[in-house]
Amino acid sequence: MLSTAATVADKLRLALREAGVTQTQVAQYCGVTKQAVQGWIKTGRIDKQRLPKLAEITGRPLSWWLDGKEAESTAHLTMESAKEYSISEWPFESITPGEYNRLTSRQRALVEGYVRGLLAQPTADKSDRVSNGA
Repeated sequence: MLSTAATVADKLRLALREAGVTQTQVAQYCGVTKQAVQGWIKTGRIDKQRLPKLAEITGRPLSWWLDGKEAESTAHLTMESAKEYSISEWPFESITPGEYNRLTSRQRALVEGYVRGLLAQPTADKSDRVSNGA
């Protein structure tokens, strides 16, 4: 069985890979250096004060980081506040799942509300589109 530090290190590697988040992005978001993040990945030792931010940026619930279970079969887990999408299902072309997961739950609700509003509008046909002067 892995030690707690090794488990956390494995979880961190997995969470970053699945969320599509770089070490530099984590460092900026958590207010630390990239070297600090590299240390977390190497040792699995992360200041408890940094865990909430780490949970936000990776889209993993705080409980996942603290449960002490190995990171082996986490690919099937769904995120608490957002559905996990495969690449073929992901609705955004210029936003990655990792970027979306960095939004707060309130921001995600706003995105969902905006999309719902668009869906409630009648679909415009080509003649309704504004021309660009051509």
